[in-house]
Amino acid sequence: RRASCGIMAAIEAKVQDGALRVAIIAHGSRGDVQPVMALCMALRSRGCVVAVMSNTNNVAMIQQFGFEAHGFPPDMDVYVRENELCRKLMDGEAGLEEAWEYSAPWDDRVERMRILVTSCTSFAPQLVLYNSLALNESLVLEKHLDVCTVLYQLQVLQASRYYPPPGCPSLPLGMNKTMWNMCSKEVIKKALKEGRRLSEAVLGKDVLAGVSAKSLGRIGMSSAKYRLVICAISERVLPGGVARDWPVPADGVGLLMSGFWTVGVKEQTNPETDRACFGTPDQRKLLEDFVKNGAPPIYIGWGSMTVRSAAFMAQLAVRALMLLGKRGVIAGGWAKLEPSSLSGAEDEADLRAYAEENVFWATQAPHEWLFPLCAATVHHGGSGTTAAALRAGKPTVITPVMLDQFWFAIIVCLLGVGAATPQLAKVSASDLASALRECDKEEVRAKAAALGETLRLESGADTAADAVLRYAASHVATGAWREASRRKSGCCFVKA
Repeated sequence: RRASCGIMAAIEAKVQDGALRVAIIAHGSRGDVQPVMALCMALRSRGCVVAVMSNTNNVAMIQQFGFEAHGFPPDMDVYVRENELCRKLMDGEAGLEEAWEYSAPWDDRVERMRILVTSCTSFAPQLVLYNSLALNESLVLEKHLDVCTVLYQLQVLQASRYYPPPGCPSLPLGMNKTMWNMCSKEVIKKALKEGRRLSEAVLGKDVLAGVSAKSLGRIGMSSAKYRLVICAISERVLPGGVARDWPVPADGVGLLMSGFWTVGVKEQTNPETDRACFGTPDQRKLLEDFVKNGAPPIYIGWGSMTVRSAAFMAQLAVRALMLLGKRGVIAGGWAKLEPSSLSGAEDEADLRAYAEENVFWATQAPHEWLFPLCAATVHHGGSGTTAAALRAGKPTVITPVMLDQFWFAIIVCLLGVGAATPQLAKVSASDLASALRECDKEEVRAKAAALGETLRLESGADTAADAVLRYAASHVATGAWREASRRKSGCCFVKA
């Protein structure tokens, strides 16, 4: 406890100008980090000092937005291409059971914990925001630094009898709640065990000693009653609306459905900023010329996903466009789709001829600018890409690959604003063309336009930033977060 007091004294001494210091742990691919940049900018505009801890491949992008960045392993670009389990998940050859049993290399996990401890101690945050991929590390950081941690979600991970856990079927008679309890129990047991191992390895002591899995509560079942939890999704995309058993935000705590966190079109296309993550000015000019000189294209891109091979993905995209007689913008993504990806196809000559006249191969593209100019979008269903597609007001096709992407695919169909296919590895060109024909229906286009108009009125990052400041004033500055947590569980950490 004396060590924690010493750390807190150093933190208080470092905060001389009164600005709230917020550390954000954004573990994942670019799609997990770009929305966080919108929140970071909203916090900065309110006078906060922000540092971001993320995978090494995301550091350059974070720095392009002008924020302090600390990189930890693994490089997700390399990881998703070379890790055997990731390959199997993306190719549809593995499921949740295999993913649950998997652990990243121990050396990477220890190094990530060490970097987070070092960077957070140096930055001295008063508040740490983290996503679910950093649950293990957040346990250790909260206890070691005596700092409040707040969960943010890019997917709906709040337990409810009305919504099942991601990747699980919905059950009747309130059994979704039972399913959440079962999942939560196992997640907490595993997180606590991992947190203790990491603490021993990095700090030389178990800062979680005396903390039981039971005392930590159930993920999603009770924490939002005692602490702020932010879900960066608009309640407008929930077909059944906000679940009646979710904790309503009150007195600074509760589950806040803030709306999507979006980096706006001006931020994505401003030539005065050096943000290569959205393409260079020359690349954008070429893309702009292509879009203007013909019928609205169909955007096809799969972000960080590489399914089967770049050849499979590129050939699928061009064949679908050929079947429809449509123009397209194909994003390279981490699979690096490009004209050479058409090599070796039985119909290579036809594909190349069609692509030469009708396809623009984009290495990077500003979605907020591009998507509204397209006839429709095709993507994997990542949270950030789905948000951009829905905000654009154009029909969208989700070809889910894994995890929460199937949830977004279901949502798009239930909302009537697009279509979905089977898992991408199993999709044929005719499947994709058929889904895109569904998007040509007047009813679908009208619903997509109406939803887009509604979503563009929201400012999720601003709403979330305001909530963070209110919570910091009411619970962090006063220390009330500790007392509220202890009333429930006898420990500082309460999950969400």
